[in-house]
Amino acid sequence: MNESAEDLEPADETVTTRGAEGSSLTRVLGLLELYTVDRPAWTAEEIAHSCGYSKATSYRYLRALAHAGLIAPDEGGRYVLGPRIIQLDRQIRMSDPLLVSARPVMASMRDRLGVNLILCSIYADRVICIHEEWQSSAVETQFSRGRPMPLFRGAASKIILANLPPSQIKSAMLNCPDEIRAAGLGRTWAEFRGRLREIRRAGFCIADSEVDAGLEGTAVPIFRPSGSVMGCLCMIRTYAERGGRSAQSFIAALQSGAREIEQRLATSAVPRATDQARRRRSRARPAADKE
Repeated sequence: MNESAEDLEPADETVTTRGAEGSSLTRVLGLLELYTVDRPAWTAEEIAHSCGYSKATSYRYLRALAHAGLIAPDEGGRYVLGPRIIQLDRQIRMSDPLLVSARPVMASMRDRLGVNLILCSIYADRVICIHEEWQSSAVETQFSRGRPMPLFRGAASKIILANLPPSQIKSAMLNCPDEIRAAGLGRTWAEFRGRLREIRRAGFCIADSEVDAGLEGTAVPIFRPSGSVMGCLCMIRTYAERGGRSAQSFIAALQSGAREIEQRLATSAVPRATDQARRRRSRARPAADKE
């Protein structure tokens, strides 16, 4: 458990989100946020109008993204997402430590327990599903692979939120008080802090119909070897699948699965650390030989 988040003090310090958002690199990459399923193509003029940039700036940013393969030119002067993203997705599927460590564990749990499982990670203020092991094809969720979800709704999001560092939790309260109140996580800092402490100490979170009507999510956290939260393992069930069996009866199995994933992560981290030390020694040898 993330002990550093256990007893948060009131947010009496100034928490700011300013900094990197003003850089050119951040603005360039920020254009990718414009692309959605409903709006898959943009022209430089449309981007300039939407973001308040000059046309020259929009063209310059688009050229940078196109050169990296993150977008590609299309008909009518529009740009769509580029093939480099597919390449990066393949690389993630093959080499991401969390995904590689969790995939066999989740497949075994799916077959053994007969449940639907998702693996989630976090970036910025969003939780995203990065892998699914689906037992029932009848279950459909908005929380499918690759779709980012809000930080304050659903079992997966809440269990990750509860284990974030205190500074991120304080920033969430300052930046998103309306969303936090709407999610039932508290109207004040004290209520918000108390609710997250309850979830953190319990070690799991159960949420009913918060993301999809009729679906229940039960999530447990996954921690890095350093102790910080890395993601979560979440079971999803329909009303029909519950069959009188409570979510609590699955919690021990979910927590056991999360611990196995953490053990695999710790084991895979050892060779990487050893390789890094070996490279450092290799770089140091020429200097020593000259003496």
